[in-house]
Amino acid sequence: MSFEQGELNDADASPVEEHLRECPDCAAALDEIRHTDPDTQMLRLVFQKADTDVLRVALAEVSHAGAKPQGARAAIPGDEAPQPASSGDGGGPTAPASATWNIPDYERIALCGEGSYGSVWAVRDRVGVYRALKAIDLDRLERAKIKCYELSALETYCRKVTRHPYLITVYHVGEAGRCLYYTMELADDQRQHGAVGDPFPADYRPMTLATLIRGGRLRVDIAVEIARRLLGGLAKLHELNLIHRDIKPSNIIFVNRYPKLADIGILTAEEGWGKPIGTPNYMPPDRAKDKTADIFAIGTVLREMIEGSRTGSGDPAAYESAKWDPDRVRAVIARPRRAGG
Repeated sequence: MSFEQGELNDADASPVEEHLRECPDCAAALDEIRHTDPDTQMLRLVFQKADTDVLRVALAEVSHAGAKPQGARAAIPGDEAPQPASSGDGGGPTAPASATWNIPDYERIALCGEGSYGSVWAVRDRVGVYRALKAIDLDRLERAKIKCYELSALETYCRKVTRHPYLITVYHVGEAGRCLYYTMELADDQRQHGAVGDPFPADYRPMTLATLIRGGRLRVDIAVEIARRLLGGLAKLHELNLIHRDIKPSNIIFVNRYPKLADIGILTAEEGWGKPIGTPNYMPPDRAKDKTADIFAIGTVLREMIEGSRTGSGDPAAYESAKWDPDRVRAVIARPRRAGG
């Protein structure tokens, strides 16, 4: 269970992963644990909801030139982050998607989303494994006189963060010409409700928490379970003195049905945080520049899951600007529900 909970370091986890790939019996046993564990059963209810609600509002497929690319999600007011490259948050020129593909060793399969200065693709590597690849156009950033936070964030994240079930795994960082790129786990497919494989789904769309919320309110127990797991990932970041800075539903993806904090493009060490940056609707009104800003964002996401509305777009005065105590937040989430409550 230490492996399953992400408590092993890379050296200890790698042999386990290798064994699971080669031993069908152990892989089946682990899958059985995942399907009988009460927490995992709770999470599976999310995808039962996806069957009836979320897929009704999936983006319409388009084929004509110039239309929103397949897989890109619709823009939601208040969800635009003041950062150089977006993992599908929409808006901005589409040059990165149409540019010549010059990234070695990766075959691009489908466009997942794009922003003003970058794009995210589903790709296949040389051995046939599907990944997500984010490509950032450094020339466009330079012409716009915008600082590239992504490289420093990647350096910090890759050096400090080991495998964790609720944090995105980054596999490779590289540069091809004036394109900075990195590969990471690919989100589950919205319609298959699980990891993609051969044949790759022609209508692939990444499963994010934003797509679930767009389908309506989540049950309280499901919302709390998702938040509890995300807090586990966030606690790991905070233990390493790292701050995510851009927690929001579109940056929470499902990988093998596990929610993961993704899009670490503006992550930083706490002591390196300068001016406040992130998505305004998920930032505390006092623009706190410490770990409590991430806690506030998780609270906003939790409230949004339960209320089924964009709570982050409300009146900032409705929130208290006092610091959020992570231990107290976890205690509230872990508190048993009262009968009839």
